[in-house]
Formats: sequence, C-alpha cells, structure tokens
Amino acid sequence: MAMADYWLLEKQLVHKLFKVLVPRFQNSELSYTKIYKAPREYPGIYYRRSVLELRGNPYPSLITDQNQNRNQLHNILLDEARKEFQKIKLEEMSAKITAEEKEKSS
Repeated sequence: MAMADYWLLEKQLVHKLFKVLVPRFQNSELSYTKIYKAPREYPGIYYRRSVLELRGNPYPSLITDQNQNRNQLHNILLDEARKEFQKIKLEEMSAKITAEEKEKSS
C-alpha cells in the first residue's frame, strides 16, 4: 500500500486500485495488462512511448480484433476474387510447363 501511495500522485486512486481493480483481476490466470508501442509523432523528436491497457476495460481496445472483419461482405468478395485469380495463374503456369515439356520431348 505504501508503494501505491508513493507512485500514485492522485491519492483517491489508491482507494480505487485496491477496492476496484485488485478484486477484478484476483482470479485471473492471464496477464491483466497489454502494452503497445505508441506511434511516434512526425516531425518531432523520437521518444519511445507506449500505452498500457488493462484487460477488461470498458473502452474499446487499441488493437481491433481482425477476425471479426473476415466475415464482412467486401472481405469475403475480395478473398474469393483472390482465390479465382490464383487459380487462373496456376492454370496458366501448368499450361506453360506442359507446353515446354511437349517441345522438349518432340
């Protein structure tokens, strides 16, 4: 408690730390924080900055879940177009290889 009192400048946050946050993560088996590198400002002096995020915070996460975006219509259509393009390219390559093999054998 003395360490929290030393590090936290706003003394009302010491109460919040032990009454709200500690019980929230008491039985957690995962880490209770995530740390991200913050983008640097351009132009400007380069300082290393990071953001510490608590798991289970009520605000949206800094990094969005990309798995949810896979099911959107435009991503499905782009995936199918990519598959079709790759199929056509592979067919062209196989036709080219078979034509080269026929030229070598004759």
